[in-house]
Amino acid sequence: MDKEVENILKSILREIRFLRKQNQVWMGIEDLSDYIGLKTSTIYQYVNQQRIPFRKIPGSSRLIFSREQIDEWIEGGGYSDPALSNARKEANRIWGDIQERHG
Repeated sequence: MDKEVENILKSILREIRFLRKQNQVWMGIEDLSDYIGLKTSTIYQYVNQQRIPFRKIPGSSRLIFSREQIDEWIEGGGYSDPALSNARKEANRIWGDIQERHG
């Protein structure tokens, strides 16, 4: 295959991957890291401190993040109110319980 054609195909593939990621509703930690430019270790720290919106997949330890909630979190400057963080933590726990019972 011609080198120029190969480069064009690689460029098209990169663009398709980028567009697919842009349309994701839910992201894994690596996708989130790419999306907001934070290291995964920082994101895990934020999760442990309840500073970033997240969900756990029921029956798993895998974390997922809603693109919409992340955008709102960024626009709102992140969670600074401990009461709000605790309420979100409790809501996530209850949501997980509901999913386990009915999922």
